[in-house]
Amino acid sequence: MNNTQKFSISLCLGIALLFFWQITRVSNNTPYLDDVNFIDFILHFANPRQSISDLLTQLFMVDNNHMAVVPKLGLSLQYLLFQDINFKRILLISAFQLALIGTWFIWQFKQTKKPYWMALPIVFLWFQPQYYEISNWAMTGIQQSSVILFSILALECISKPGKKYFILANVCAGLAFYSFGSGVLAFAGIGYYLLANRRYREILWLIPLPVILLASYVYMRQLGSVADTSTIQLSHAIPFFFNLTGTIAMVISSHATEAAWILGIILLVLAIGGLTKINHQSKISALILMLLANCLLIVISRDGLGIYMVSRFATLSPLLAMCLYLLYLPKISNKIVLGIVLLSGAFWAGSYVQYLPVMYNQKHQATAEAANWSRNRAWTYASERFQSNASDILIPSYNQGLWKSENSILSDQQLNLCLASKSMAFSMREENQKLTIDDFPFETGLQLPYYLILIDTLTLNKAFVKNIEFRPSSKKNLLFHGQWLSNSGIVNLQQAQLAKGTYQIYVYDPGSQRFWKTNRTFLR
Repeated sequence: MNNTQKFSISLCLGIALLFFWQITRVSNNTPYLDDVNFIDFILHFANPRQSISDLLTQLFMVDNNHMAVVPKLGLSLQYLLFQDINFKRILLISAFQLALIGTWFIWQFKQTKKPYWMALPIVFLWFQPQYYEISNWAMTGIQQSSVILFSILALECISKPGKKYFILANVCAGLAFYSFGSGVLAFAGIGYYLLANRRYREILWLIPLPVILLASYVYMRQLGSVADTSTIQLSHAIPFFFNLTGTIAMVISSHATEAAWILGIILLVLAIGGLTKINHQSKISALILMLLANCLLIVISRDGLGIYMVSRFATLSPLLAMCLYLLYLPKISNKIVLGIVLLSGAFWAGSYVQYLPVMYNQKHQATAEAANWSRNRAWTYASERFQSNASDILIPSYNQGLWKSENSILSDQQLNLCLASKSMAFSMREENQKLTIDDFPFETGLQLPYYLILIDTLTLNKAFVKNIEFRPSSKKNLLFHGQWLSNSGIVNLQQAQLAKGTYQIYVYDPGSQRFWKTNRTFLR
């Protein structure tokens, strides 16, 4: 192995390790929105008086269009081992599954027998934070990583001849189906592969299992929650589709949506050209069609709800680009590959610049909400209706110790220190219940969070915590001074679920463990 190969391998490993290191730093043992479904299931699972039929109903329940059977089974195993729900543990399992997905793509690359440095676009495209919800939202992370992993394992198995591998392919596709709503496309991918390779007899044997699984979904959706998608408009749906296929273009600062549409169209054209002129029989070709079908499925199920690009959908575009790269790699010159390496490297760097601040802000928000739950049995970010519906699940499970809310900001002792803190003038103004902080007097950074403590002036024990969202620094300051965040921040209290009252505002620096009393109050 020459020095170039060693350097390429070391660089690929470094990029992957950086990705997982960041996940360990930003992941948090705090539930978020639909994670309540996981808590609900374990609450039933931990009840010794729960009937088997009710437990099976909870296991196969359709929640928000999805049957998360596999994640729930994994959660049951974790509960049996550790007697709790640890959301950071779930996120780390998701990260491990992401590593397996990346490893599968590297293995496909290795079969091309190209130099190791040509694997860099795969590593750049996959091990980056654009799909950051998978590292800070347990339910989304485990569902998305599971459905992708089991889908590619199904294709890997079906590509091998023999009855054993055919059965394994069906099992993996079934696991994909019971991981996330788009898992049904694993069967479509298997069917396409069999059809493209003229394995017609096996297609007949493929039909019964997805029919049974779909029947179970149709039956269970009557008991669960299914979104209405009756208002889809083509004028929205078509741009949304290209937005999904071209998401990797959205790391640029301006005209990101238009860039995604253009890139999405280019990738679609390349996909059609590659399938018709290069190879339509490979596993990669089947995966390309599955990814495009997945984008179409998201458009059909989400466009009518007004839900457009969100981070958890951002796995599809890099996967599609990785597949197209592997499909075209044997046909393109080294110069073109070098250009792709540079472009993918620029995307990787841009992804970190744009999304690391978002990831750390969400970590700090989770820390604040953990304190809010610990003190008030409520979150400020979630709607009153959501919390009212979830209270019968959240409060009993929390009291039983099934999950924890780690209050590291505002214990009773810290509250007393806060109330006794010295006054300090902060440049703070309020407009439409948004607090803007200008010229923040202390050093800011990704790992230097600051919090506002809002204490009711009439009931001093009534206190809420909100993290200050500092605006990203300029690219110039980031490049030359390593300054990720500016000294200007905002705290949006428009939708915050605060009790009515007048609140004295304090600032807290967890690094120095110091509080300051500001000259501002907030009226809810």
